[in-house]
Amino acid sequence: MIRSLINEIEKAKKALIIGIGGAGDILGTIPTMIFLRKFGLETIIGSIIWERIIIDPKPGPRSLEEIENVEIISNSVCLADEKVRMKHGPIPQASYISKILSQKVVLVDMSKNPSETAKGIKEAMNKLDIDLLFGIDVGGDVLATGQEKNLRSPLADAFMLASLSKIENSILGIFGIACDGELRKEEVENRLSDVAKEGGYMGAIGIFKESLEIMEKLSKQMYSEASKLPIEAAKGYRGIVKIREGTRDAEVTIEATVTYYLDLIKAYEISPLAKAIVDVKSLDEANEILHEKFNLFTELDFEREAYKKGIKSYKEFFKTESLLQ
Repeated sequence: MIRSLINEIEKAKKALIIGIGGAGDILGTIPTMIFLRKFGLETIIGSIIWERIIIDPKPGPRSLEEIENVEIISNSVCLADEKVRMKHGPIPQASYISKILSQKVVLVDMSKNPSETAKGIKEAMNKLDIDLLFGIDVGGDVLATGQEKNLRSPLADAFMLASLSKIENSILGIFGIACDGELRKEEVENRLSDVAKEGGYMGAIGIFKESLEIMEKLSKQMYSEASKLPIEAAKGYRGIVKIREGTRDAEVTIEATVTYYLDLIKAYEISPLAKAIVDVKSLDEANEILHEKFNLFTELDFEREAYKKGIKSYKEFFKTESLLQ
């Protein structure tokens, strides 16, 4: 039976919208936030605590124990405002979001395992009276099979898809397709169709004027290239954009302005990556499975190698790698 997005929204009073592909994906939650508010829902947006190396050179996601000036809600969720800081220095992008929007945001710890992350999100939802959950991925690589040539950051997406699959009635949103320079537009579209074949397509929205204005304001304080490109698409840009210091090509079309909503369980059921790591006991175990079963070099591998070499630049890292090869 195909779930109705409108029915889900009309039954709810308060929604949590989490950017699941990285800290910058919080910008991609804005269209959904504005859409839900039009139905009278109270909303809280948030992201995982995993910044790009140009912000946080320490490899991997941060745990709740590594951040301060927050309100701990559960073992894997906290509420943060503009005062949030990482104990070793960097300022999370969530700080700017909270300041500009004048509202607290949720931060999710994915440093342990999917079961612990899911348990913490469920507890937080109960404590905050949240009855509807969205996970938003910018780019669409959460739908990857592991066979895609340009897949670069499979770990966070697979981990969070596995985590949210443990939470009943979760909804997956795909925003800014192909804007992260990983899966090609056609690859994302094919996977969207695969989910639809299983009865998992729930609907779609574009960027409304109100969303665009907020996103433009927020983007001036953010480093997320992928989440910013839909803004340009909404203003008519179409073409190939070099991102990550020229190491990736992102294809930008008007389709980047659309958020596609999917039954998260249906998406999980056809995800070989998420299913392979759903019961792991640690992030490192999940990473090893992606190595062994899919021969993938993950974003965690990249960050660890870059840290070991003292590199804080994508361009420098991939130039070094090509010379070694």
